Amino acid sequence: MSFKTVKNLTIVLLIGIMAGCASGKVKFRKAESFHKQEKYIEAVDYYMEAVKAKPHEARYRLKLMEALIEASNHYYRRALDHKKEKQFQLALLELNKALEYNPSNNLAKLEKKEVLKAMQAPGQSQEKTWIEKIKEKTALKHRVPALADQEKISLKFGKKVELKKALQILGETAGINILFDAGFKNGKMAMVLEDITISQALDRVCLIKGLFYKVLDEKTIIIIPDTPAKRKVFEEQIIKNYYLSNIKAEDCAKLMTQVTRIKNITADKRHNTVTVREIPEKVALVERLIAFYDKRKAEVLVKVDIMEVNKDRLTEYGTEFSQYQVGQSLVGADQGVKGNRFYFLDASDFSFTIPTIVYKLLESDSDSRVIARPQVRGEDGEKININLGDKVPFPRTSFVPFATGGQDQQPITSYDLTDVGIEITIIPHVHHDGEITMELDFKLTFITSPGTTTLPPTIGNRAVKTRIRLRDGETGIMAGLLRDEDRKSKKGIPGLNRVPILGSLLSSNRKQVSQSDIILRVTPYIIRMPDIEEIDLEPMESGTEDHIRLKK
Repeated sequence: MSFKTVKNLTIVLLIGIMAGCASGKVKFRKAESFHKQEKYIEAVDYYMEAVKAKPHEARYRLKLMEALIEASNHYYRRALDHKKEKQFQLALLELNKALEYNPSNNLAKLEKKEVLKAMQAPGQSQEKTWIEKIKEKTALKHRVPALADQEKISLKFGKKVELKKALQILGETAGINILFDAGFKNGKMAMVLEDITISQALDRVCLIKGLFYKVLDEKTIIIIPDTPAKRKVFEEQIIKNYYLSNIKAEDCAKLMTQVTRIKNITADKRHNTVTVREIPEKVALVERLIAFYDKRKAEVLVKVDIMEVNKDRLTEYGTEFSQYQVGQSLVGADQGVKGNRFYFLDASDFSFTIPTIVYKLLESDSDSRVIARPQVRGEDGEKININLGDKVPFPRTSFVPFATGGQDQQPITSYDLTDVGIEITIIPHVHHDGEITMELDFKLTFITSPGTTTLPPTIGNRAVKTRIRLRDGETGIMAGLLRDEDRKSKKGIPGLNRVPILGSLLSSNRKQVSQSDIILRVTPYIIRMPDIEEIDLEPMESGTEDHIRLKK
């Protein structure tokens, strides 16, 4: 290589370096301008471009880190303003942006927890909808109808007295009328009742003596023997419909039947309602359970960044012959040679075929990137599907005879549509400590070879299936070199191609490197926590094994 050639290459290299530096300076100046205007998204983008152009420039990197922190603080302050105005949804979105720019912003993390609590706090929740107001208005009381037993009473019988007389005295003390069923059997008992309500007193007496009572109105009850036949006669049943918002009617009916063992529960798919037919105490128990199960689930926003990088490098240099052989033939020997001619042959009677020489000096470098950045929102435990791609027709050829029973065949080509692109399935699970577990199934399908008229295309496939647990706003990165091919070939004259330096120049050398890398980033954000209240964690009295009911 001559000095002039080296000089020209050096000049070209210097021009390229200067162009890169100039590009970095332009990007940096634009970033500074946007930074002063508090346009943080644009400023961060241009700072990143400047860093890419000059990755070793420390000033660019420091400015980028500074812009990221200031952008995070800017969105944090905006979130505080929205919180003061009780616009919690907007505050939550701003806090997510703050954590996206600076995931280590602890103030934003703490504030996000407070906003999520405020969104589900009863005193700060949104106004109830019309259907919620109707549900609250028509909710069953614990007893239908209930006794007027706000005042407490005290009675004491030192000796055993007749049961009927004791109940009558109890009714007179509480100011209610007590009737007796025809099957009531009188007996004797001692009674000490101190500082309890009339309902509690009746429950205790009936439990000891095998009785039950039915409330006819606020001032009247009837005492009945506790037998299955009497309960069928006296226990009146009601029918109540429940319109559900957050759970399927079939699932709710299944849960109610398993927990309460009440058989008369029917689900209506069309209106998503549950209908119950039972005594009021049992219906009240079902109503309480429905209020527990029919709650909004947690919700998440998932950001996915996908990038596949394919890089191919090809280098060819040296000397290549069209064929590595020399051909020799006798001139005019197409129709054969007479024997007497062999006495007169010389070098002019022979024709030689020698290979042509091709001098190679080729280098190629190709890059390709496939980028997708979908953002999806979904509920806790629900499957999220993302499909980005095309349906590509693939030929399929079959041969059928021209006529029935004939030997000649004719080709018939049909086409099958095959999905080519990106397919992602995510199932998020929100934990009560603010972490999210995600079941992730990622598939990337692409055409590696377009095929020919006789051969179908070749399909490449990349797949990742995993289960990861991340904090709110934390990014999980999955990356790896999925394919790395390095092929070398050398053709030349035997012996000569092994001579150092000269052998490489007089031989045909080929080096091909193919690399394929895929990067997958997943970042979940909690948009809403589950609506769990204190009453949902309290124990619920549900009666006895034989008599299921909701108790106070």
